[in-house]
Amino acid sequence: MKKILFVFAMLLLISCNGKTVYSESGDVPENRWQKADIKTYEFEIDQAATQYEIEVLMSYVYGSQVRPLPLIAEITYPDGQMRSSEFSLEFKNAGEDLGDCSGDFCDIAQKIPTQETLVPGKYKLRLMHNSNEPFVANVLNLGIRVSQLND
Repeated sequence: MKKILFVFAMLLLISCNGKTVYSESGDVPENRWQKADIKTYEFEIDQAATQYEIEVLMSYVYGSQVRPLPLIAEITYPDGQMRSSEFSLEFKNAGEDLGDCSGDFCDIAQKIPTQETLVPGKYKLRLMHNSNEPFVANVLNLGIRVSQLND
């Protein structure tokens, strides 16, 4: 009975998440995300009449990211228009870690705010940090995920 409840709970959790239509990530050289290291991703959305979201994905060393990290996402839409979105990657909420940690390593995902609905077509996203420092230390991996949301 416990196994059945566990499997049902897992299926429910999976069904609540959207379908991933694009995901890419890569290691950060020397675990230092340099200010000049602008990450570029290109993806395509095929279906209309559905909602999509873009998330930034980061793996980092536990305890090293104590304050919000200011980020800029420049999204070029299929019509050629570029929209810039400034936001902060939050690592804590009311003192609680938001990252999913295992030992000294943590993973975090946070929605990138978009100014428009994502319509079918080809997109280009440039992701950069806007920290006052020349690099952000202890960043192991960085990427994005585009998901089709369930209705």
